[in-house]
Amino acid sequence: MATDDYAAAVRAAERGAVRHFQRYSDEHRADRAASHRLGHQQRRAVGEFFYTHPGAPGRAFDSRRAAGRAAVDTEILRTLVWLLMWRDRASATRRARIEPAAFVSGWATLDVLGSAS
Repeated sequence: MATDDYAAAVRAAERGAVRHFQRYSDEHRADRAASHRLGHQQRRAVGEFFYTHPGAPGRAFDSRRAAGRAAVDTEILRTLVWLLMWRDRASATRRARIEPAAFVSGWATLDVLGSAS
């Protein structure tokens, strides 16, 4: 995938990000209000927003762009894993027809790149 294609895919995936609001607990709000390092707005905050994306389940992000980027990366990895599994199965099947004894005895295995060892 070219850089322009990746950027376009991330922009498209950003539209699928969902914005949520998480309230701070009472203890957390008290700690923030007592902090001398935070500004006035941060001391008065009652919670913060975060983003999720259906394409990257179980993860939360600070920005819509980060959620879109994670969804695109997850889809690329899913496709890559599927292609590697398909290639390894096809390669193993092809070699099994050529060298059946090697696969029956179990001494030949496939690594991630698909080469026999």
